[in-house]
Amino acid sequence: MRISYDLTGNGSWERVETSRYFATDPVPGYEHYTQSTGLASATGTLGALSNGTVRVEVWSAIGNNPSTVGIGNQSVLRLPYS
Repeated sequence: MRISYDLTGNGSWERVETSRYFATDPVPGYEHYTQSTGLASATGTLGALSNGTVRVEVWSAIGNNPSTVGIGNQSVLRLPYS
């Protein structure tokens, strides 16, 4: 998973965080990807989000089975500041 922050909405990503690989299981149902997985890399600095954008990317790292991401109350992204 990768989270990118465009803090001001100018189209430039000031902070990009890529999480470590998360091994899922073959059992149907929800998986929980949390910050405890840890960062593989991070560039840039966080700051105040003012009219900006946050982009979240999820992809399958192994194999070619599709990834399904829940919407609405099935997926939650808690931003690091309030």
